[in-house]
Amino acid sequence: MSRSIVSIKSIMPHVARMNRELKATKEKTVFLLPKVVQLAQLMSIGNHSKVREIARQLIEQGKPIGYFYEAQSDFLTANYSDAKQRIDLFLSYYPYHPDGVYLQAQILEEIDELGSAWSVLDNLALSSTRLKTWMYLSNLVKDDFDLAYFNRRLDSAYQFGKVDKQSFDIVRYRSNAGLRAKNTDFVLELWRKYKKEKNSSAKLKRKVVLFSAYTSDIASQALKDLKRILDSANIEFFLVGGTLLGCVREHALLAHDKDIDIGVWADVDFDFLRSQIAQSGLFYFVPSRAPRKLMTLKHVNGISIDVFFHVKEKDNYWHASVKLKWSNSPFVLMPQFFLGEHYLIPQNYDLYLTEHYGQWRYPVRDYDCSIDTKNLEIYDEVEMAAYAYKKIIELKGERKAERYFQLLKNYGEIV
Repeated sequence: MSRSIVSIKSIMPHVARMNRELKATKEKTVFLLPKVVQLAQLMSIGNHSKVREIARQLIEQGKPIGYFYEAQSDFLTANYSDAKQRIDLFLSYYPYHPDGVYLQAQILEEIDELGSAWSVLDNLALSSTRLKTWMYLSNLVKDDFDLAYFNRRLDSAYQFGKVDKQSFDIVRYRSNAGLRAKNTDFVLELWRKYKKEKNSSAKLKRKVVLFSAYTSDIASQALKDLKRILDSANIEFFLVGGTLLGCVREHALLAHDKDIDIGVWADVDFDFLRSQIAQSGLFYFVPSRAPRKLMTLKHVNGISIDVFFHVKEKDNYWHASVKLKWSNSPFVLMPQFFLGEHYLIPQNYDLYLTEHYGQWRYPVRDYDCSIDTKNLEIYDEVEMAAYAYKKIIELKGERKAERYFQLLKNYGEIV
């Protein structure tokens, strides 16, 4: 079967990062670079047999990086015991390799060794300046006790010069930790203070995305791969949101849409669904604050897919994210040929899309699904307020920010 492979450009950030991190450990990387490129491309199409073959060759040549790719392959196919053994071997050579520690923490989380996951990330946070470490730590927060610990460790990293607590990314991770702990006061005060400080500062420096993973070919491949998994497990799913709009209006995936949206029914066994995807070798799970309303996946080729759990009520079918809820009139499904396959879509797609988008037949510039969809309601006001503060700071000086200002004012926030 022909599969869409990601471009070399899109995997170069991974290759460059691996090269940089190995150089920091005095590893000679000239020989390894072609192999890392090859392994990254093979991983992007889920060719695990070839990944393991090359990884084993590297190990036999005395190159411990092979253990990293073996561990990653085992993790993606839910062989967590083997993954743990192999990442431990890799980290015995490179104990402070960030990507190795991140993978180790993910494995430990899957096998319910949360204390160990905290420990390995905690050690890395005080030896590395990679801000991504704090994202992983924030995703481990469950309650106020965890939040207090997270903030203490952040204070320590600040004192050692490892982190700038006023970095926008660090504020986002602190907000994520507070939202996971359900500490409303902490989250809102954090954003109020940060917003006040940014009012008198220069416009936030926006991140430049050098390479986008999204292309129509690899997005189509990601959707087809998920279809194969769900069809094999007899789990019914259907196209929703921007993916449905692209199917009906453009007969293609929307060029400006950076993820895929599908729906499943809320009575689907969540754990069974997750296990089928986990064993596929093709998807990572993105941590969610609303896990049984929304499951976010990341294909090995970099494409994100949102799986929304749809609840059937007598006169209302609804689905939600962590902050928003969308309601539709009850609908039945019908097959539609799309991207060379048959997918289910709402039979009365005109009504569904009209309820969602209004005049859906005409493209709208700068459409924002978090505030522009016609059938939305706020599901969690604190989550929405934190999101609005984040958007105002990101969009400082842009007209779109005014809508988020108004939203916060409606909540009684002084902005």
